[in-house]
Amino acid sequence: MSRKKNKRHVPQDIPDVELNIMPFIDIFSLLNTFLLFTATFVSIGLLRVQVPFLSNATPDSKPTRSLDINVDVGRDQIVLRTAYTIAPTDKTSNSFSSSPDGIAAFHRALIDLKHRNPRDDKVTLYSDEDVSYHKLVEVLDAIKIDDSIDTSDGVTDNNKLYPKVVMGSVLL
Repeated sequence: MSRKKNKRHVPQDIPDVELNIMPFIDIFSLLNTFLLFTATFVSIGLLRVQVPFLSNATPDSKPTRSLDINVDVGRDQIVLRTAYTIAPTDKTSNSFSSSPDGIAAFHRALIDLKHRNPRDDKVTLYSDEDVSYHKLVEVLDAIKIDDSIDTSDGVTDNNKLYPKVVMGSVLL
């Protein structure tokens, strides 16, 4: 029995193997473009939050009385609701039309509230979903800007009626 050695047949002229990387370049260029476009929509916002601390200090024995002001903006009317935080609450509710005269009367009512309660500076604003943007901006201007303060000296930072406005989208 004769055994023959099996020799591997190795071709002498192996063709050069090419790796086609063009599809990879196309895919990565598309991914980079998509990444750059979507990165502009992602924004990083910083919120400064006052964190309450636990301490052994006794709380103030007498809490201060402040005025809660709620403004409900609908398509046809603006409702101004006020109530004090500590009894007697003295809840009031006034309704104004959404016409320019109604907004002016609403603004005068806010100025009167500010003169009676000068320490309060926050208004909570609720808007219905069918209120136009233009009408909402008019109401915000009536809440924030105090026309009764003289700004002829060029200083416009002091003419804020209620500088803090908290907005929501649900009518109460």
